[in-house]
Formats: sequence, C-alpha cells, structure tokens
Amino acid sequence: AATKADPVRFGEQAERPPVFRQLPRGANSSSSSKAKAQSQSKKSQGMSEAQIEAEKDAMEIMRRRVQAQYAAIRSKRRQAGDGFHL
Repeated sequence: AATKADPVRFGEQAERPPVFRQLPRGANSSSSSKAKAQSQSKKSQGMSEAQIEAEKDAMEIMRRRVQAQYAAIRSKRRQAGDGFHL
C-alpha cells in the first residue's frame, strides 16, 4: 500500500534492513561490560602532568638535535659549493 508521498515505480526493488549479529566497533552493549568500561576509563584518561612535561622536554631535545644536524649538513654543502637551496 504505497502512498502518494512515496510512489513505487515499475521494477523497483525493496531490500530488508541489515541484521547485525555483532555490535559495531565503539557501540556500547547494555550492562554486560560496565566493569570493563570502568577499567578502561582510567587507561583512557591519558598521561599525568609529569609524563606530559617529560615528553615535551624529550621532544625539545630531539628538535634541537635535528636542527644541529641540519645546520651541519647546510654548512658542509656550502663549503663544498654544491646544493641549490641549502
């Protein structure tokens, strides 16, 4: 029984909606995994402030080391006379 708002054309096929036997990734099940979710919530909070500062310091040291390496490459190429933009 098609209505005027939803006309059915000749040869048109209708398919039934999909049936999901497993939950999609990221979907929450009813109450079976509440304990599991609580244990993961501590892990998902991330790093502490001290860990963040330590990582920032390590990244800054690495950045300075790479800058020094790049400066050495540039000076070596300038002395050799080759290298276009370095």
